[in-house]
Amino acid sequence: MHARHLIRLLIEHQALKFGQFKTKSGRLSPYFMNFGTIASGKGLNTLGSLYAECILRYFPQKELHLVGPAYKGISLSVAAAMSLSKDFQRSVNITYNRKESKTHGEGGHWIGAPFDTQEGVILIDDVLTGGTSMRQLVTQLRAQNVTIQGAVVGIDRCEKGLGQQSAAAEMRQDFGIQVHSIATIEDVLEWCREHSEAYGVHLDPSFYAHASQYCSQYGVQPNH
Repeated sequence: MHARHLIRLLIEHQALKFGQFKTKSGRLSPYFMNFGTIASGKGLNTLGSLYAECILRYFPQKELHLVGPAYKGISLSVAAAMSLSKDFQRSVNITYNRKESKTHGEGGHWIGAPFDTQEGVILIDDVLTGGTSMRQLVTQLRAQNVTIQGAVVGIDRCEKGLGQQSAAAEMRQDFGIQVHSIATIEDVLEWCREHSEAYGVHLDPSFYAHASQYCSQYGVQPNH
């Protein structure tokens, strides 16, 4: 239910696109998710509640600290923290990084609440593809001596990371971090087959063939 709710939200905000897109990992994908187009108060409120519910499902401990990478992770962590406070009476701290360290004013690499070793850090991001951005964030956080409990992303594309395993499996193997997602690319493709026309999404007849070819080349089952 949460997966389909997220996918409908992406469709409504034109955040789920179809065509040919080059991902950060250099792959030519027939689909692309741009959470940045969810830019209204109502949309972010809904998105935040979906993240908040996922966070509480997998990380029920009270002392949490959300960290969202610049740039899209910033609004996601803020929206999730606001929903946790408003809807679940759970106050959590948030922090996000800068693309480049600031040398004037307050300076530094981080913005938000200072890290507390008693808190469990949860990484918040939009999409997991090859894991490049998440690896960079983990490296930065390890220098702060924090405890990373896990990560929550909107969509796991279930693709290979640096090797033949999925990016999520590599995060678990290399860093001990379990990545949870609200939806997977399998959820997205299933929704498209069942509901795309009803929502005004008219896909080229060749789309599913291209998607199948792409998944065969880069995809890995979520538990691999």
